[in-house]
Amino acid sequence: MKAFSSTTLVILLITYSLFSLVSTTKTTNTKLCDVEGRVYIPGKRRPEQVKILLNGGEYTAYTLRNGEFKFPSIESGIYFLEVDSKDYAFSPIKIDVCTKGKTIRSKTADETFKSVKHPLKLTPYSTKVYYEKGQPLNPLKIFKSPMGIMIAVSLFSMFIIPKLSGSIDPEELKQMQQENGGGLLGKLLGGVANPQQSNSETKALKMAYSDNEETTWVSWFCSLERNDILTEVVPQYLNDNFNFTGLSNFVPYYSLALRTIRTEEISDEDILTEEQEELVQGAAEVLYGLIHARWIVTPHGVQHMIKKYQEAKFGTCPRVYCESQPCLPIGLSDIAGQSKLKIFCPRCQRIFDPRITRHAMMDGAYFGSTFAHFLLNSARELRPFRPTHKHVPTIMGFKISPKVSHYRNSKKEKEKNGNGNGNENGNENGNENGNENENELENTEK
Repeated sequence: MKAFSSTTLVILLITYSLFSLVSTTKTTNTKLCDVEGRVYIPGKRRPEQVKILLNGGEYTAYTLRNGEFKFPSIESGIYFLEVDSKDYAFSPIKIDVCTKGKTIRSKTADETFKSVKHPLKLTPYSTKVYYEKGQPLNPLKIFKSPMGIMIAVSLFSMFIIPKLSGSIDPEELKQMQQENGGGLLGKLLGGVANPQQSNSETKALKMAYSDNEETTWVSWFCSLERNDILTEVVPQYLNDNFNFTGLSNFVPYYSLALRTIRTEEISDEDILTEEQEELVQGAAEVLYGLIHARWIVTPHGVQHMIKKYQEAKFGTCPRVYCESQPCLPIGLSDIAGQSKLKIFCPRCQRIFDPRITRHAMMDGAYFGSTFAHFLLNSARELRPFRPTHKHVPTIMGFKISPKVSHYRNSKKEKEKNGNGNGNENGNENGNENGNENENELENTEK
């Protein structure tokens, strides 16, 4: 047993020595080589410092000021060299280090056999672009866009179509408006609600009126869209001069304007120029408006206006609690040219501006300050019920005391600002009117 164990130990020692000799021979046979090169940036003597990577970071080196780099004592093998730069892009290189007797062989990473000498000379093939450059301004794209098309269509409808409609025959223009009155073409050809019609439209209507002998001036004037809330005064009322007492003091060219309204022929002595005809036409419109204010308080005139009131032709009350109550036209003055038309709500007893633009531009004297109250007193069945609701002011859900007023205190302001008596009186009057309105609404609610 002792002899066997000694022999086995000898054998083990011999094998160990043999393996150690083999390993030392292998280590002595492995070659170590240096990989070096230089980075060149076009137009720069001293390129910025970049990182050089082998096999994705297994070996790392940084360039010096002159762009040189070096990997010392690299074992033989195949390596993948990359340049990490934030501004420039470099092609990767495949390096064969000391495997076939030569010091270094290299080729591009896409396996194309392109000889690269050692030491390596690395140059970028392009610069890195992180942001795309914006395209230069192209005016044609503006007109091709939806917004440009909308602008072009609006300009065409504003400037070109009115000129085209002025050159169209009046009868054809009227027929086109009737056929397309509710559509876009009808609006562009003159169906737009404008308080003062364009010159071309007015001339066309005048020509149509002069060509048609059966049409009277009153029916033509009331057929204009801007006069849709006016009613036609019957000829019997127009032929009675007593109905026009006192109007000659307010209307220039009174006699010619009255003859125009009555559709009477003008004698050769009264031949007028175009400017005079326009003045007479304007005077006739004012005179008819004042006559209209007197006509609508007659029994026949009231009946015509009741139909328009029931159809809400004059508009509805904008107050919420009036629930779209139809309103009546009213003027703040009976003299032409002093105030525009307003609408009076019979339910809340307040006056508002009309919502329709053509009505808001009409003279208030065409209806006067009497008609609204006269109609409600002559036809009492048309009187509305009082409002059943009233707005209750609250703060965080709690009702505000009725003693708290929402109006400014004129006396306190006078003490602070030292205003004159005129301002004090004006503010007191305003507060009194406001308090009266509050009391009136409270009584109405009760």
